[in-house]
Amino acid sequence: MSAPQPPRLRDYTNVPFEIFIAVFTILPFFLLAYFYSVLPDRVPLFMHLNGEVAEWGRKSVISVFRVPFAGRHHADRVFVDEIRHDTIELRGALRTGF
Repeated sequence: MSAPQPPRLRDYTNVPFEIFIAVFTILPFFLLAYFYSVLPDRVPLFMHLNGEVAEWGRKSVISVFRVPFAGRHHADRVFVDEIRHDTIELRGALRTGF
C-alpha cells in the first residue's frame, strides 16, 4: 500500500476559473489608474444601501484604490483558508488511516 500523496495546487482550484478571477481582480486597478486623472477631486468614501453618499473625501490613491485592494485581500484570504482547511482534513485522515 503506497503512502497518500500530498495535495497539489490543482486539487484546490480550476485553472480557467482562476484566470477569470485574476483578470477581474486586476482589471479595476488598471481602469482606476487609467482614469485617475479625470476622477473628481471629491470622491464618495461611504454609501448607504440606497445609493446615498454618507461621507465624501478628497481624491487620493488610498481613497480610490481601497475597494480593489480590499477585494484582492479577501480573495487571498479565502484561498489561504481553503488550503489550510483541506490540509487539516488531510492530516486528520492520515492519523485515522483513511
